[in-house]
Amino acid sequence: MIRALRIIVALGVLAGTAAASPAQSFTLPAEGLDLHAQLHDGTRVVLPPMAIAQDRPAVDRRPIYIGAGLVVLALVFYWNRRGRDRFEREETPEAPATSDDADGDDLHAAARGDAKDDV
Repeated sequence: MIRALRIIVALGVLAGTAAASPAQSFTLPAEGLDLHAQLHDGTRVVLPPMAIAQDRPAVDRRPIYIGAGLVVLALVFYWNRRGRDRFEREETPEAPATSDDADGDDLHAAARGDAKDDV
């Protein structure tokens, strides 16, 4: 308790002496005050260029994704083509041709120019 009282007394004495001492006052000149910073020697200040170290750019992975997508599409088309060829091989060659097949053959022949004239 006595220690706290000593600290309070010391702070009071310091505050009293600060208030009793005359403060230095700063007054602005009466003429116009120019608040802009200026260099009056007339030379232009040129600073050297600054080298700012930049981080390495992140790797652009979009071409990798596009390439992987193309490979996946190629594999899907290959797998589909292989399955279709297997399906066509499994069809029995002895199956009777339907009238739709005959019409299709006639259309193909007409497109080639091998059409026979029935008229």
